[in-house]
Amino acid sequence: MSDLNNSSSDLIHTLDALQVRTDNLAISAGSLSRAMTSAFTQSVRDGRQFDDVLRSLALRLSNMAVSAAFRPLASGLTSGFSSLFGNLFGSLFGGGASMAASTGAIKPFAAGGIIGTPTYFPLMPGGVGLAGEAGPEAILPLRRGADGRLGVAADGGGRGGPNVTIISRRPIPRASAARKATSPGRSRGRSRAASGACEMTAFHEVLFPLDIALRGAGGPERRTEIVTLGSGREERNARWAHSRRRYDAGYGVKSLDELSTVVAFFEERRGRLHGFRWRDRLDHSSAAPGIAIAPTDQPLGTGDGETQAFALIKHYGGAFAPYVRAIAKPVADSVRVAVDGAEREAGTHFTCDATTGIVTFLEGHVPALGETVTAGFLFDVPVRFDTDYLEVDLSAFAAGAIPAIPLIEIRP
Repeated sequence: MSDLNNSSSDLIHTLDALQVRTDNLAISAGSLSRAMTSAFTQSVRDGRQFDDVLRSLALRLSNMAVSAAFRPLASGLTSGFSSLFGNLFGSLFGGGASMAASTGAIKPFAAGGIIGTPTYFPLMPGGVGLAGEAGPEAILPLRRGADGRLGVAADGGGRGGPNVTIISRRPIPRASAARKATSPGRSRGRSRAASGACEMTAFHEVLFPLDIALRGAGGPERRTEIVTLGSGREERNARWAHSRRRYDAGYGVKSLDELSTVVAFFEERRGRLHGFRWRDRLDHSSAAPGIAIAPTDQPLGTGDGETQAFALIKHYGGAFAPYVRAIAKPVADSVRVAVDGAEREAGTHFTCDATTGIVTFLEGHVPALGETVTAGFLFDVPVRFDTDYLEVDLSAFAAGAIPAIPLIEIRP
């Protein structure tokens, strides 16, 4: 029995010695790794030739070899022996594993851990593995979840994450059959109903000073997302189905009196609070610029013998992907309507609400099944001020500076 204890003591001392050599080898391996990384990193940074890098690396390795010349040759062969003998010792002597662990030869990883330096370990049924050669590496115990799958356990796993509830208090607009008229695929007399779906709250039916507006600047705006793929191709997505117009009335202000008029108009609208009408010099007619309107300018839909209300719309393009725009603010008494090319008389055959753009046929004059309804008209754009601060610098204005008076379209 004493011989067995002596053998155990000798084996423990041997393991301690091997552990010291293993630690030295780990330090050497770390130095070698850092040397190689530094050499190649410097070559990339300085643009050195590959053969120069190899010569520099060889010189550093030779210096490391000289400094380690007095170390036992067996240090290169004992990289994984410490773990191997530790496992063997535990199987032969029962509590031997805990004894070796107390000496620092064996580090348990039952609960996981991190390996910060190159570390060798035995592979079953044979061979030696190396961990930590690319930097710190983690050991994570595998566990089976509730579904029986084996994986890495995480805090809170299987317990359900926090529930997030988003409550929207935005009022839902009333459904309107009128919107169907703005879709090219629905032409059977559907239109924005006179249910008030297109009525704008906080809107003043007043036109911005016309002489100033006709000298203003602006136009339609769209919102498109573009994603460039790795191949150079693009994926494009339109976030807005309808364009939105922006204007700057400052370009139309040429005198102090006009500037004072705009300030009064701004104050009466309470800044951004109330909307108003704006005449777009480029786009305010159902016909092309310079051409008088006609009752056959824009198709509104097809009669079915029952539908009385049709929404004013304007078509843009037609060859590839025509765009249909709803017209909510026609100019009063400018609307001309025709059914199958024959003009109808306002007040006798139809009426038009200048605040919503709805054409309503009177009783006895409803378009019959298959009859085409068209219209010609002038129209304004519903807008509001896009600022609550109207900056007026008289000295700059007198020197020719253009004041900024931004406007933005209100969608019906």
